[in-house]
Amino acid sequence: MPSSGDSGRWATLPGAGSSDSGDSGLAEAPSNRGAIGSLSATRARDTSAGTVACAAAIQPSPDGTSLTVKLGRLTLAIAHDPAAGLAHRVSPSSVVLASRALEEGGGAGLEGTWALELGCGPGLAGVAWAAAGARVILTDLEPCLPLAARSIQLSGVGARAIAVRLGWGEPGAVGVAGAAAAAAGWVDLPSSATNAAAAASASAAAVPDLLLAADCVYDPALFAPLLATLAQFGRAGTHRVLLAHVRRWRTDRRFWAAARQEWEVVDVTRGGGEDGGDGGRRSSSHERGAQRLFELRWKGAQRLGTGRVGGCRKAV
Repeated sequence: MPSSGDSGRWATLPGAGSSDSGDSGLAEAPSNRGAIGSLSATRARDTSAGTVACAAAIQPSPDGTSLTVKLGRLTLAIAHDPAAGLAHRVSPSSVVLASRALEEGGGAGLEGTWALELGCGPGLAGVAWAAAGARVILTDLEPCLPLAARSIQLSGVGARAIAVRLGWGEPGAVGVAGAAAAAAGWVDLPSSATNAAAAASASAAAVPDLLLAADCVYDPALFAPLLATLAQFGRAGTHRVLLAHVRRWRTDRRFWAAARQEWEVVDVTRGGGEDGGDGGRRSSSHERGAQRLFELRWKGAQRLGTGRVGGCRKAV
């Protein structure tokens, strides 16, 4: 945990100057199931060709229970508990995904966009998207929800963000999202629809515009549950996913190979070229440890001729 003596020193992520190692409580992606990497190592990887460029300055609170994150025009307060493990720490990938919020929507911002974050941990990415104007449901398992809820409170985005339990691979994920959005007053879910058109309209309104995920591809045992949850939302009408990822193991390829069955995988880091994210022949620049941002586009939407972009449906 950061000590009170660290509170006056800012740790920095790529593009924001020099960095320090570990006192910030920032977590290395779980590449070896428990080791905590340093910010300096993260910065070195991110300066390699083709990786994500983003800048964030991070300052621990005196008591070590939260981080102040300066990200462009946003200043956020994120709760964390380093002693509780990696799931309770801010990861470099979540900083990348958070920074993307400043690029989405252009000058119009993210008003009207509804996003759902999978595996939110302390909630940096989801909170950043909410601060940038989106409505966001942050989801994770029970142990992480108190941190995410506190991050929402500390950052003052309670009108735009909520924290809800959602386990990967469990049935009814879309219903969980819709019920949470309805409870927050974001969508109307009538108990019964008088006709098919009304039912279809209510169903479409209860589906997020996009999914967010950071450092969710690391354990082969979780690949199938994560893909199943992504597919639930894809079939329901959520046709876009932003996924920040650090390649760690050769087994990561299995996730991306399976994902390509239902999703077009685009490497945002490389300017929008197709990329399997697997570190193999299709993505030679995705070296081990490189920080990347991928966009997944539901192939079913292309077959149907519709997609969801920026909070609305449009022809593709």
